[in-house]
Amino acid sequence: MSEQNKELEAKNRTIASIFRISGLLTQQIRLDEILRSILISAEKELGFSASCLFLMNDDQEHLDCRMVRGFGEENEKRAYIKPFHLERHDCIETGVVRSGSVIHFEDSLGDPRATSIDRRITEKLKRGSIVYAPLTVKGKIIGCMGVNRPREGARISASEIEAFTIFANQASIIIENSRFHEQLMAERNLNKSILESSPSGLLTLDKKGIITAVNPEAARILRVEPNWILSGRIEEAARNHRGLKIFEDIFRNPASQTKEYDYIGNDGLQHSVEVTVSPLKDNGGYEAGTLFFFKDQTEKKRISEQIQRMSKLAAVGQLAAGISHEIRNPMMGIAATMELISDSLEPDHPQRRLLMKSMEEIGRIDNIIGELLNLAQPREMNPEPADINQLIGDVADFLSGLCRKKQIDLLLHCNPRVPLVSMDRKAMREVIINVALNSIQSMKKAGSLKIVTTPLDRRSYNRDRGSVQITIEDTGEGISPEIRDKIFDPFFTTRADGTGLGLSNCHRIIEAHDGEIFIEDGPAGGTRVHILLPADSGKGTS
Repeated sequence: MSEQNKELEAKNRTIASIFRISGLLTQQIRLDEILRSILISAEKELGFSASCLFLMNDDQEHLDCRMVRGFGEENEKRAYIKPFHLERHDCIETGVVRSGSVIHFEDSLGDPRATSIDRRITEKLKRGSIVYAPLTVKGKIIGCMGVNRPREGARISASEIEAFTIFANQASIIIENSRFHEQLMAERNLNKSILESSPSGLLTLDKKGIITAVNPEAARILRVEPNWILSGRIEEAARNHRGLKIFEDIFRNPASQTKEYDYIGNDGLQHSVEVTVSPLKDNGGYEAGTLFFFKDQTEKKRISEQIQRMSKLAAVGQLAAGISHEIRNPMMGIAATMELISDSLEPDHPQRRLLMKSMEEIGRIDNIIGELLNLAQPREMNPEPADINQLIGDVADFLSGLCRKKQIDLLLHCNPRVPLVSMDRKAMREVIINVALNSIQSMKKAGSLKIVTTPLDRRSYNRDRGSVQITIEDTGEGISPEIRDKIFDPFFTTRADGTGLGLSNCHRIIEAHDGEIFIEDGPAGGTRVHILLPADSGKGTS
């Protein structure tokens, strides 16, 4: 074959190899797979027996072997774990990167330019004729690539060196594009992970009002599946989905602001969500859309209210402990004196009835003082696993006569699947009766009193285990928003004959059970009282 034909064949092989590796630009595969494909193509298409590829480390001081083929398994393993230092290691690999030039050793062992490191590597790898070319992208050297032909093989011609250099230049572009794509995908996956893991809800719009992202927490708060609203207009989504309609005003006028929303959720409970709006900016600092940041404040508000109530109870308890002794002793002295006077009077004496009435009022004062003292010290509970449905049935029997007398329908909806609750039956009976009596007294005419039990899984209210929800709902006059925050305060009452200690005591009992009690408006007027109690740690169910 003539020299001209050989050169033509070499050029054809070069074109074929470049065409083959250029196809990698359109494939979304890992960088290591791309490097392996490049070396395989260099060996098969350009006629070499072994090859290697080095890339600059992030520190720009080391040259890492990223792919090597044809030198034996043990030697290849060693190459991966021992990077070259550009300044400390003098060898053909570092020389190509430092100089940016192609280097060819026709005899890698006998070439006068070979360093001691080169000779040691040649002896281990049994290299013959080698060529190394820099990998360059836009004037920046990102590594080098080398090929080997055994000593007994044909010498590497100038045309082959030229073909390999062209091949290496194309490989540089493919490698850099692949690295950029991997970096882009890593950043994208990180952003996606942050978006999906965020404890706050995030929803983004572009400048045209198209929804571009919705994370799981935002989907939970808005009560939608992300794919229902993604790529749609926010106005249309707010019209078609009840969960978004709550926030329709801030979607319509998304100026930078923070606003809090209180609403009744699908679970029938009061929810509180804080929404913060801020502009989204692109890399140039120009506005590219809008970010809505949703923060569920329901639990935080509930805990804050509980802390405030506990502080008030503690203050009242301390006051009660301080003054009850000073009040009770004189009152008992007065009661004893009145009893002596009453005993000295004839049974039908007109003053005797007044004295008896006064003594009853003193007894009532003594009961109030007793309740005050209970505020000052923790109430001892005797919890044991019990069926809350059975307890509510007992309470219903107790209330049924009063309800009939006042023409109130008493309705029970007790879910048979609620778990057992570890509770003090006497104290819990007191709570349910007290709440139910308040509901009955709020209905000035015929109405209905409904008591519902519901099992809740452990995700509800961030509890460690399952819970039972007891809901007591009436059709009475309701509780105005102005006084709702005070309803569990000691001595707060709306009744002329009330002490204002009943609901306060209920709150203390529920807290002693590691539970929660809160009040909200009923769906059609009236009041709903929710009591949450943790399920018993045993596995029994009622």
